[in-house]
Amino acid sequence: MPAPEYADAAFSSLARMALVPGQTGMLLVLYPLLPWVGIAGLGLAFGKWILHDRASAFRALPFAGAGFLILFVVSRMFGFGDFHAGGGEGWVDFLNLTKYPPSLVFALFTLGIDFLLLAFLSGDFPPIHDWDPLLVFGRAALFFYVLHLYLYALAGIAFPAGSGLGTAGLAWVAGLAILYPVCRWYGGWKAGTAADSIWRFF
Repeated sequence: MPAPEYADAAFSSLARMALVPGQTGMLLVLYPLLPWVGIAGLGLAFGKWILHDRASAFRALPFAGAGFLILFVVSRMFGFGDFHAGGGEGWVDFLNLTKYPPSLVFALFTLGIDFLLLAFLSGDFPPIHDWDPLLVFGRAALFFYVLHLYLYALAGIAFPAGSGLGTAGLAWVAGLAILYPVCRWYGGWKAGTAADSIWRFF
């Protein structure tokens, strides 16, 4: 895989779709297929495990999350699994991970955190019904993702010169407040569609 600085080189359309984000001719690829297949496959396998034995699946989550994070730290310390070697000083450089396409260390870091959060939220504390926004956004995850891209892009237009961390945080919270009722409506509508409806994917 080429380093990020060569992302604008003239790769074939097949290479773009499979592995290298960027543009070749009229084809623009932001999410190449192959790097995400393993992550999506892991999610499908975990879903099957939940259906087969929910208790054992959730018992494994803390160990999987901790294991992924340990592997992330070890890989990052030895400069393995990402084009950004993380050789500088400070935690910002250490967490400067390649997301497009997702590097090994990016997957280990984000999935490790996801596993630990899922283990925490699946337990008896806190009761999941007390976390209604998580359910609302989680039941319309892809819908939320697509909408938030455009919403926060508009927020970026409103602040063309950038903003401080405080303003960015307020804009983020305001965006969630706007998206909440929309996602709540969509999640309710989606639940009323047929089990094999294409809308269930969104």
